[in-house]
Amino acid sequence: MKKVFTLAFALFMCSAAFAQFTNAKSGSRGGNSGGINFGETSYKGFVEAGYAIGLGDMKRNRIDVSTSHGVQFGGHFFAGLGTGVKFFTGAKYYCEVDPNDYYYDFDKGSKGKKSYDIDEKDSFISIPIFADLRANLFEDNSINPFIGLKIGYAIGIEKKKILDEYHNSYYGYSEEKYCKMKFGGFICTPTIGCRFSINETTGLNISMGYDIQKANWELGDTFSDGYGSETESEDGKVAANGLVFKVGIDF
Repeated sequence: MKKVFTLAFALFMCSAAFAQFTNAKSGSRGGNSGGINFGETSYKGFVEAGYAIGLGDMKRNRIDVSTSHGVQFGGHFFAGLGTGVKFFTGAKYYCEVDPNDYYYDFDKGSKGKKSYDIDEKDSFISIPIFADLRANLFEDNSINPFIGLKIGYAIGIEKKKILDEYHNSYYGYSEEKYCKMKFGGFICTPTIGCRFSINETTGLNISMGYDIQKANWELGDTFSDGYGSETESEDGKVAANGLVFKVGIDF
């Protein structure tokens, strides 16, 4: 956990330092492209917060907070790096299982594996690290529609839930059935929105996007006795996409 947050913080500091270097190199103020403009390029930063409604195979809602820092090219284009945190609150564990498994409540004799929402909820954290691209429709308008794209990788914090366990101290035997889950891997979020100018360097941004992400699950049994332990498991990925609404400030 400590390494993950260190990596995310380092990326944030590097992107901010790079943008500040761009400012210093430009050497003079000018223009009003929605940032501090130094000729054709200027530093630009975003802070956003929002909520995503879960869609697709795995409907898991989430709180989404992020920040991006980079370079504004004239009044139209922005490119930078960003990071943030996604909080999946009250999310059920998910897996895909054989319907003939005695533990699960399926009709016996069904063919093929079925998705299964385990009736156990937990909170999950995912840390996205991404490139942030944005294009404004107008160069300098007080109300300015835009399109954007965040693309990168999410570091998921894995959690494990014990579903069932059995212990026999007399024979030194135990069995544990578990499910592991995390929200990580490739991420991509195309967005549309509108920027409302507050002053020459600051704006209010309202956007809607489609958050593309995967959840990773593992379902297993661990058997232990006096001679050691053995684990049998299955794993897979499932879409955990969402429709995300965000409000943010740029500066």
